[in-house]
Amino acid sequence: YEVEDNLELFGMVCKEATNAAGCIWVAVLLQDDYFVSGADLPDRLKAEKLEFHWGQNNGFPGSEHSLEGKRYPIEMQIYLSSLGNDDIELASGRNYIRGAMAIFLQITLQDNLALVPIIRGLKGVVHHEKETFLDPFVLGNLLPASFGSYYRYSGSLTTPPCSEIVEWIVFSRPISISLEQLDAFYSIFTTEQQDHVKSLEYLRNNFRPQQNLNDRVVYKSVVKDSWNLATEDPWNLHITEVCSSPPVNMTVQPVNRSALLVTWNRPETIYHPPIMNYLISYSWTKDEGEKEQAFTKKNDHNLEAIINHVSLDKLYLFRVQAVCQNDLRSDFSQTMLFQ
Repeated sequence: YEVEDNLELFGMVCKEATNAAGCIWVAVLLQDDYFVSGADLPDRLKAEKLEFHWGQNNGFPGSEHSLEGKRYPIEMQIYLSSLGNDDIELASGRNYIRGAMAIFLQITLQDNLALVPIIRGLKGVVHHEKETFLDPFVLGNLLPASFGSYYRYSGSLTTPPCSEIVEWIVFSRPISISLEQLDAFYSIFTTEQQDHVKSLEYLRNNFRPQQNLNDRVVYKSVVKDSWNLATEDPWNLHITEVCSSPPVNMTVQPVNRSALLVTWNRPETIYHPPIMNYLISYSWTKDEGEKEQAFTKKNDHNLEAIINHVSLDKLYLFRVQAVCQNDLRSDFSQTMLFQ
C-alpha cells in the first residue's frame, strides 16, 4: 500500500537536552518544541525524546527494524507524543507516546558532525543511571538527507510495557556514523543484580527481537528516493566482517604500586590474517566521570603490556582487541576488573 501524505517538520533547533542512561537504553530528552505531521499520522505530534538501540559490536546488527531483510548496527528512534505542553517528564511517559520515527545508522569513514553533541554527552552517562546536559544541536540534522521515502505501520513500543499504541515511520535512507562514534555506544555500562552481588557489564544487544507482522498493513510512501540500498552501501562488508574471534585468557597483575601487567592469548580464530597489533583499553572513574585510555601493542608475539601510572586504589576495567589490516578489528575480550 502507498500513502501520498508527505511528512512536515516544524521547529528545527534543540537548544538543550538531557541525556540519561536507563536500564537498557540511552535516551536524549528534548526540551524545545519540534513537531511532526503528515504521513497519515492521527495528529500533529510533538517530538519528546531520542532512543538508541545497538548490537554486540560493529560486526553484529543492532537495529530493531530491517529494510529488505537488511539490519544495521544501530538504530535511532524519535518518539512523538500527542501532548501540547512543556512537561518533559509527563510527556515522555510511555502512555503518552503516539508515534515514533526510526532512522538507521550506517558506518562510514567520516564522523557525522550532527551526532557530535550526543557522542560527547555519552561520556557523562557511561555508568548506569547517570544524566548529563548536551550541547545544543539541530534535531533536523539527524534526519536523512531525504525523508520523503519511508514506511509506516501501526505497532508497539519496543521497550516495556510494549503497548500497541505507536504509529511507526521507518525511513528508507540511513544517516552516517563513524566507527569511532559507534564505539562510544559500545562503551556504555549497565549493572545487573544477581542475588546480593552487582555485576558491571557493557550495555550491548539492547534491541527487541523483530516481531511478526501479525496481519499488520505496512504502507510505503509514493516518493521515490534516488538512494539505493544495493548500490550505495559500500560499507556493508565492514559492518559484517570482524578481524578475528576475541583475544582470550586475559589476566591483570600488579608489577608495583604504579604499574600493571596485562597478558592475553591470541584469538582462536583469525578471519583476516595477519594480526597487525593489539589495542588494550582501560577505563576508570574520576570526579564522577569516566576516563579511558588505550595502549597499542605493535606485534603479535610477546602478548603482554605494562600499563604505567596507575593508582592501585582505583577500579580499572581492561579489555583487549585484535587489529588486522585495513583496521578490521576483533570482538573485545572479556572485560577484566582490577582494584
